[in-house]
Amino acid sequence: MAFTCLSSADAVGRTSGRTSRFAAGLQTRLDRLDRRRQDAGPQVCYPDSVRSDHWTLASLLMSAKASLLLLIVAIHPCQGQRYFVSALGGIATISTDATTRLDSPNEVSLYKPENGLALNLAGGIHLNDWFSLQANYVWNRNDLTITEIAGPASFEQDRHSSQHAAIADLLLYFRSRRSRIRPYLSVGSGLVWLRTAAAGPILGTLTPAPPQIDTAKLPLRVAVGIDLLVRHGWGFRYSFSETRTANPISATLEPSGARGLANYQNLFGIVKYF
Repeated sequence: MAFTCLSSADAVGRTSGRTSRFAAGLQTRLDRLDRRRQDAGPQVCYPDSVRSDHWTLASLLMSAKASLLLLIVAIHPCQGQRYFVSALGGIATISTDATTRLDSPNEVSLYKPENGLALNLAGGIHLNDWFSLQANYVWNRNDLTITEIAGPASFEQDRHSSQHAAIADLLLYFRSRRSRIRPYLSVGSGLVWLRTAAAGPILGTLTPAPPQIDTAKLPLRVAVGIDLLVRHGWGFRYSFSETRTANPISATLEPSGARGLANYQNLFGIVKYF
């Protein structure tokens, strides 16, 4: 806004006395504002990029504080009975697979597993009320029947299969160790050794799949369970787990299957705390 300065004679000649007083009052107010700005000192205006960097730095500091707090909670040792061992037994069910190829001739391959026994021996340590580490030895055995069909020819054979696994789990509990009922989730990995062998004669005219498989695979195991504290350091545990690996059984069939191998286990047993 621009202001035009008039002499006293022009002002008297062109405006009335009231207008002159208004102009003088306005000029006085503007002078007061200028003096206030000078007394307050220069104002600093940050560009958007600087404000954004400041906000990002503040967010990183808050995230670092939260991560440090979580780490302290996770590694803080708990009091009392820190170690435990468990022995669980139950039923193991492995997934099936089937493949069809429409060609000349048409081909079909599949295997049909049966339920079998499972065993899980474990030992671990409570890091605190919420997190625990656990080392597992897992065994299960399942019978299965392999079938292949190619046009008028076919092949069928009964086989035994077994799995031995060494797995390390991280457990997340949803109630503190003072509770008698403690549900949990777990996830882990390790190594699984799978073996299949012939359990009966070969039926049919097709060339059979390899009668024996010995292979090791990297698994992913997830589980949900619950611990029930009884007394004197003893407890009861139920667990339902799923272990997934590549499928060496389907890989030997013709045509070969495409699904992975899943091992489901319903387990019941006891836990001892030290």
